[in-house]
Amino acid sequence: CFCSPAAVFAVSTALADPNPDADDDAADGADDAAPQHSAPPAAAAAGRHNDLDHARYFFLACIVVHHFMLVPTTSQTAFWHSWYLYILTFALNGLILLSGYNSSFEPQKLNSRRLQRIMKIALSYYWCQALVILYWFFIIWPIMKAVYKDEKRIHSVRFSMTMWHGYGDENKLELKGFVMRLFGPPGWVLWYLQALAAWLLIIPGWMRLRFPIFAFLVLALATPYLQDRLFEGEVSFQPTRVLEAFPYFVIGAAAKKYGYDKKLRNLAKDPYTMLVAILLLAGYCSWALGSHFSFTEIEKFSYSAGSVKHKWKDAQWFYTVGRAGFFAFSTCIIFAWFALMPTRTTYFSKAASFSLVPFVFHIWVYIFLGAIGHYGIKDFNDQWSPGKQTLNFLFAIGVLVTLFHPPVAKCLRWVAMPSMDWMFKRSKKAERVAKMPKTA
Repeated sequence: CFCSPAAVFAVSTALADPNPDADDDAADGADDAAPQHSAPPAAAAAGRHNDLDHARYFFLACIVVHHFMLVPTTSQTAFWHSWYLYILTFALNGLILLSGYNSSFEPQKLNSRRLQRIMKIALSYYWCQALVILYWFFIIWPIMKAVYKDEKRIHSVRFSMTMWHGYGDENKLELKGFVMRLFGPPGWVLWYLQALAAWLLIIPGWMRLRFPIFAFLVLALATPYLQDRLFEGEVSFQPTRVLEAFPYFVIGAAAKKYGYDKKLRNLAKDPYTMLVAILLLAGYCSWALGSHFSFTEIEKFSYSAGSVKHKWKDAQWFYTVGRAGFFAFSTCIIFAWFALMPTRTTYFSKAASFSLVPFVFHIWVYIFLGAIGHYGIKDFNDQWSPGKQTLNFLFAIGVLVTLFHPPVAKCLRWVAMPSMDWMFKRSKKAERVAKMPKTA
């Protein structure tokens, strides 16, 4: 289907910038400086690392291409099957790790300003959820009814493209149905905004544990075996996704808290490390190209996005052993890609600061293509020719570059995440700072 759990899982992005609180600090006049950590000589500004920005751009690019290319009309093409197996280890997981590295995890900083920032993320989620509901009913649904003549086919495509089945009238939008969908399952990729708000709220207290990474790794491995009805996926808040992916967030935060980032950055840029990284990535690529495993078999050991009891009735205990190995291997692959990222300032490192825009809007384009019959009007069984697959790949790259382009991204960012400052009172300190005369 259009938005299978595997496709929905793959988004994401590291929404937090390398200095996520820069805007908040400037607005509130905060004088608490972020923890100092090593930076390459080519860093464009304090708190920014160009290699991390390049990694964020690259990981998100892999995810966007994945969504546009892993569709029913390419399901029998071996290359895209291998592509999915390849990016499964690093794309989303790497973006979550970067978000953890860029988060504010100090318990003493969980103040009203920090809680206000988390509240803004939660409000942004509901804003984006409302937009995608309106987009579906007032743009996508009318187009589908005009393109797909067969009534049975219309309902088949709608069922494969949405997650709001049984949430009010499906043919028209009513107030009750709108509210039910607003607080219902997240629209496609928006689950990540839910998870990000939860992670930012949990991380300050969690980092006070003696072994934060090990503790949450154990919890993440146990989560898929919990009550299946609660974790089956068709609920407004999906705890499985938050708990299973959180170890990567904790790894990123722990690397900065304990100073591992300094050693890891020096190790990553060593010529021998880069050579090993190339060999590791090439070897894994060769395995993915020759793999005979299905998506379902691989997901047993990677990201389940649901209860093991719900998705795999046998619920074998060794799935946990395999998933523990996947966590370790995934972290190595992420580090290998990080080692190959350039440290100088480029167009891509600057554009990475707008990652929220392609994160939200590439799915809008993807859904629009489905509505106009791009993936097949009669059925999804017809496979694209190599030429059409190449054109679709180039189109996906075009969408990615356009949404990342700063002039376009600046405009769309106001739509995806408008300013929420007007909803909060400003502190007395912030008011004093705002009244101070600006200096050159």
